[in-house]
Amino acid sequence: MNEFIIVELVCVFFLALHVLSPLHTWLSKFTRLIHLPTLAFFILVCTIAAYGFRPELLPLILFAAAASILLYKWKKHKRLEYRKVPLMLLLFCISCAVAFYFKPSQVLIPSNTKTYTMEGTDLLFRIYPSRDSNSPTLILFPTSLHSVDSLASQAQKRGFTVFSFAQPTKNMLKNLFKHFYAMLFGHSFVSANKYGVQIEEQWRDYIIKALVYLEENELLGESFFIAGYQEAGSASVFLSTEKDFTDRFPALKGIIALEGRLWFAYGSQERPLIEIPSDSGLIQIGWYTIVNRFTKLLPPKLILNHVQAGDFPVLFLTAAKIRRDSLPYQAVIEYARSGSSSIIAVPGASVLDYSDYPARYPIISALSFGGFKTLWRRDDFVVGTAALFANFASQWVERGLLKQVIHTDQIYVKIN
Repeated sequence: MNEFIIVELVCVFFLALHVLSPLHTWLSKFTRLIHLPTLAFFILVCTIAAYGFRPELLPLILFAAAASILLYKWKKHKRLEYRKVPLMLLLFCISCAVAFYFKPSQVLIPSNTKTYTMEGTDLLFRIYPSRDSNSPTLILFPTSLHSVDSLASQAQKRGFTVFSFAQPTKNMLKNLFKHFYAMLFGHSFVSANKYGVQIEEQWRDYIIKALVYLEENELLGESFFIAGYQEAGSASVFLSTEKDFTDRFPALKGIIALEGRLWFAYGSQERPLIEIPSDSGLIQIGWYTIVNRFTKLLPPKLILNHVQAGDFPVLFLTAAKIRRDSLPYQAVIEYARSGSSSIIAVPGASVLDYSDYPARYPIISALSFGGFKTLWRRDDFVVGTAALFANFASQWVERGLLKQVIHTDQIYVKIN
């Protein structure tokens, strides 16, 4: 990691020389400075290819690319025009601030675990075995295997045997629009909710296939827990309400739903039409008829159906912006009340924070907008989330199998 910072500093130095050259007579003598932005651009691109995707460097890369293009356009001057220095200096400072403020707070070393493809499906999975043969199993269903690699390793250290299953990237990209549309409007509009339900249905099929695969290979163990992210978490909760599923997998002890909005809990209702009284005049009848025709053109109204909680305990991990009357989490709150389930929101946590994102990609985590004053630092989310898993699971397995951590009451928000 130190050598990467040195490379970043070298690129910043090259770009700084380019920006400051019009302000110093001595620097302006070196006409070859025109090539420094291009050199910095290629170095930054090569470092991303070598060290992996670094989103916090994108503004700096774009600045270097723009500077290169503009400089070759101004061939007459062979350097940055003096009148454009303030704007370029401002953009340069912003790019540098983003690059260094949002740099990874620690080096997350990928585990030695290999990635496998499940037979008969396109599901990818990884195995993090525990030393204890009696340890409970934790089955993760994230959006990406890479986003929970360190989290799975931490859960492994706490006593779990961990399996993580995820769709290939191409499948995830196909559902990207549907996912964001549902997350933004799935609690308000029928069309957006249907997209969320479609993704949940896909995950139900994936989850069942994954469990059957583990069962056939005798990998489930005597007790296991499911932790699903977003639509996968909602699908897990839905399956727990079906008797056939509960009878099929009696070793399931609990479910953890991370940012699952439970789109399946919603339904549609036709908008009511105005009843025309029998004693209405022609004008009233005509007006009511026009209103009813326009009402029929409107899409059905989205309503929240009553959902009977399943027999399994459920732990909901949500973004910290949840309130008792939060409309996006209305279904989660009602399910938790009916089933005496717990909702936990860590202050400062956002949609992506219960994973490796805060430590690995701080800028992506920051863009997902957590609420309240932050309780955990970036490095705490991987360890803290694994601890929440262990604390929840320890209530349903033999004492001593899992390493627990005592947290302050600040992070627990129970709605029953």
